[in-house]
Amino acid sequence: MGKTINEFNKSKEFLVCIDSDGCAIDSMTIKHVVAFGPAFIKTFKLEKYERELLDEWNRINLYSLTRGINRFKGLNLILHYCDSKLEKIDNILDFDAFINDTKAFSNDALLEYKASHPSKLLDLCLEWSNLTNKMIKEIKDEDIVLFKNVKESIKNMASLANIAVVSSANFE
Repeated sequence: MGKTINEFNKSKEFLVCIDSDGCAIDSMTIKHVVAFGPAFIKTFKLEKYERELLDEWNRINLYSLTRGINRFKGLNLILHYCDSKLEKIDNILDFDAFINDTKAFSNDALLEYKASHPSKLLDLCLEWSNLTNKMIKEIKDEDIVLFKNVKESIKNMASLANIAVVSSANFE
């Protein structure tokens, strides 16, 4: 329990790795429902389309083949959805350029990109990401739960394989 990859000692023939966020722990749903989507509506001042945009946000990020997509790639998809179906997004190509040019999808990468490519849309995208982070921190631990039968399933697998619950999320 709580070991890093450097402390791992193989004891079985197989290793099963389980992504914590969205496969073992249902933290994706609450993050998107109470943070990512609402932060998008608020930052981009799209309250008049709230229901439709939240439904589309959740479809993109939770209920389709793009489930678990990086936040900035998901933001780009919803910006294009809004631009084509609801309301034009000024300078949408500025964010496309970031998505296509960046090697890392993070706040730091966006900040660095913005320094040489000033854009009001890029400012809004960073504002959205920061607001999302703030709203995620406000989620209570007790509101994040394991998926049904996860403990039992992991125990069953552990009889045949080493088990690692892994995460690519921030260390905290």
